[in-house]
Amino acid sequence: MKRKGNIFPAVIETNNIKKAIQNAAKGKKHRKSVEKIICNIEYYTLEIHNMLKNKTYTPSPYIEMKIHDRYKKKGKNYI
Repeated sequence: MKRKGNIFPAVIETNNIKKAIQNAAKGKKHRKSVEKIICNIEYYTLEIHNMLKNKTYTPSPYIEMKIHDRYKKKGKNYI
């Protein structure tokens, strides 16, 4: 697979950010938090653009959780 470089300017274009917001909102448009963003999509697009451009974006911390399998595994090969 070839590596593509210098894509950051294309990533922070406002049209790409707006498309990403709309894509992320698919199937969730009834949620109040998503409605708030979709109603003010121009504002949030510019906010994200400025955070990326000025390198002030910080991702939220990871949330650790245990995943429980609903089926108990039995037998010698399973620990």
